[in-house]
Amino acid sequence: MRLNILNGAQGASNIKKLVAVAAGKGGVGKSTVSAALARCSALRGLKVGVLDADVYGPSMPLLFPADQAPNVLDQRIQPALSGNIKVVSISHFGLVEKATAFRAPVVNMFLQQCIHKVDWGDLDILYVDFPPGVGDVHLCLLQEWAFSGVVLVSLANRLSKSDVEKAASSFVDMGVPVLCVLENMAHVEAPHQFIEPLFGKVDLKSLVENTNAALYKKIPFDPKLASLFDSSENPFMQSKLSPAAEAFLSFEEELLKLLDNSLLPQVYTQTLEWQT
Repeated sequence: MRLNILNGAQGASNIKKLVAVAAGKGGVGKSTVSAALARCSALRGLKVGVLDADVYGPSMPLLFPADQAPNVLDQRIQPALSGNIKVVSISHFGLVEKATAFRAPVVNMFLQQCIHKVDWGDLDILYVDFPPGVGDVHLCLLQEWAFSGVVLVSLANRLSKSDVEKAASSFVDMGVPVLCVLENMAHVEAPHQFIEPLFGKVDLKSLVENTNAALYKKIPFDPKLASLFDSSENPFMQSKLSPAAEAFLSFEEELLKLLDNSLLPQVYTQTLEWQT
């Protein structure tokens, strides 16, 4: 599928909650966090979409292999389907086959198509994976869409924290609530064993306070979860969940309660059979 400007009627997508996942810095696991939240919400039985707005480093098609490719119907882009999750990425439009660098007009055209021409249908929640840094992509999305809030992802080191602080300012200035500061790949002390933290030991609580974040959560460093994602598997459907997967499930539930408690179905036992 190639990216062309569509001029049809915008149509109507009914998206209950729109959540940004941002970091300001690359390499902190932001895309994996987006994918994990989406899988947790889909497992819960919600109607979920993922927009890969990281146009210079798109990774969602790797994390969500398409069972059904995207297409255009009545001048509207129909998202790719991976299981029951709707996904749109610049990779779906054939632009990364020959180039990994795009000029601003191409990026802006892609974003405008995603904002105005994608038929998301009825969604309970749409997760938007923001690119690193703060630039045109951020401004375009924040100006065009009313986000329910943002999840800020950081590692426990000064470089990550500094970049996240800059990204946080762009959301706060636009009136987007900071739902959570998420410390990814966090160090977890093992009983009777001291292991030096792999990614730093900077306290992120000042970032939580400065952004008025509603939640501060930690996802432990977990090679098993990373390996499953890397092989395009769903780590939340395994018979034995890893520590990071369990932490994501707990975090996603708290996030939904914060957004709208009605998003938590009262009965969804069939989707939670892996807990028995």
